[in-house]
Amino acid sequence: MARFFPPDFPERDLRWGERAVWDALATQLPADCAVFYSLRLPDGRSEREIDFLVAWPGEGLVVIEVKGGHVERDEGGTFWSRRGAEEHKLKLNPMEQASEVRHLLTEWLQEHGCLAARARTQHLVVLPHVDVGDYDAHDFRRTQVVDRGDMAQLAARVLTAATDGDGHAPLSREAYDQLTDVLMPRLMTDPEQSDVAVAEQVSDALSAELAERVAEWQMFPQLMVIGGAGTGKTWLAMAQARRLAAQGKRVALVCYSRGLAAFLQKEAATWSKPPAYVGLFHRLGTTWGGPPPDEFGADRYWEQELPRSVLDLAAAAPIEQRFDAVVVDEGQDFGEQWWETVRASLRGPDHEGLYVFLDSGQRVFPRQGEVPIDLPPIILSRNLRNTQRIAGFFSSLVTVRSTAKGLKGPRVRLVACDTADALTRADDAVDLLEETWEPGQLALLTTHHRHSVHDETIKGPGGWDAYWEDYFSGESVCYGTVSGFKGLERSCVVLAVNGFSDEAKAKEMLYVGLSRARSQLVVVGDPELIASVGDGGIRKRLDEAELWDPRP
Repeated sequence: MARFFPPDFPERDLRWGERAVWDALATQLPADCAVFYSLRLPDGRSEREIDFLVAWPGEGLVVIEVKGGHVERDEGGTFWSRRGAEEHKLKLNPMEQASEVRHLLTEWLQEHGCLAARARTQHLVVLPHVDVGDYDAHDFRRTQVVDRGDMAQLAARVLTAATDGDGHAPLSREAYDQLTDVLMPRLMTDPEQSDVAVAEQVSDALSAELAERVAEWQMFPQLMVIGGAGTGKTWLAMAQARRLAAQGKRVALVCYSRGLAAFLQKEAATWSKPPAYVGLFHRLGTTWGGPPPDEFGADRYWEQELPRSVLDLAAAAPIEQRFDAVVVDEGQDFGEQWWETVRASLRGPDHEGLYVFLDSGQRVFPRQGEVPIDLPPIILSRNLRNTQRIAGFFSSLVTVRSTAKGLKGPRVRLVACDTADALTRADDAVDLLEETWEPGQLALLTTHHRHSVHDETIKGPGGWDAYWEDYFSGESVCYGTVSGFKGLERSCVVLAVNGFSDEAKAKEMLYVGLSRARSQLVVVGDPELIASVGDGGIRKRLDEAELWDPRP
């Protein structure tokens, strides 16, 4: 088997075309070849990526550009790529793209005094999922294209390309050895930051994959979707609302949490046909004429007066003011009376047009309500947000099991301290993490009292609007509470377990807090308190965590 750099196909890479090429090269190339995957070279102020570079001693170098999925060329000469339900236009003809990065490689090797700069060099385009046939053009030469039918002879095609490539000489053993020494640093990254790239690629895969699933739901007049943290419920809720609004239906996309509502509004504002209403469900009630909150005590207002008054308003509203569909994200936050109000706001009978996405394990608020949908729920069973170690850390707390599909990731860190010291030690953790993470990648969440930065911000002149504007700018560390951060995420999360206001909801609060981190999780607090809130599974995970002391 040839030498591969890196030695294993990265778990983060869910690009099936490149995986097919990797497997073919691994089984067909002789042992003295070297294969460099996802090689990045500087190009001015940016970088260009070489999908595969094959170094064949005694022959030459071959740059391989891979285009997975369905690739086709229209009558105007434009190339298009389609994967699942997504189609996008390719900026460059794949052959031109391969040629450009090949010449960039030669220039880079020359600049670094590499002997390989004089070796024969050629490029190939590999379309592992397409049959090209006899198609040939001056800018898309069939002899330099490997299609689905050619994959069994990929190594032979690479050898032909290396033998016939441009250049002065075969690739000597000295040039080959020097090449591996020079290129290896181009493949090394900060191990902590590599997990951020992993999470981003998994999110891309999630979007492409779930787009097809939403399309499958178009015949359902109502729907309940249940999934644990990280399974894509919020993305699916948005996709469903977007699809229905694009059909010309009057749609409401609602939730309970301020932060999630702000996120939904931000995303929906970019759609060509946004829903008729996006945001907090109870704010919809006040726009319909419900009583202002200052007339009653907070608990009575949210749980009784507002739902009751809006129910009456919805029942009496003209049909044009009601909705063809109501999409509810984080539906476990809705109480019994709220569901009655939702039902009354729909135009159709028997809850037709109601689509609910929920996780009962995240029921952190003291209210109960059964979703008025009789159909069996659709279960989401794959976690595509958290690393395997983070997902494993909170796995014993979930009500719906899921399989983590992300990278294994770094170990969860534990900063053991008294509960009273949790905020101070969490600040120490953030200070140290800022040396390797961008501020906008970090969040410090509390399970009880707010952090002073959080409190000062929302009590400042801009209030909650300024707070969420700062969060979405992605330029600052986010300080928040677990309950206010539901439905949101950041790459690195420091969870300060500084007590619980409601002991009956402590387990749910811990579950939500632990699941907000995509790549790195730091838990700060008393291990005994944390273990007592969870169960034996949490105690085991705490024992496996990396003990960390971030104090200067």
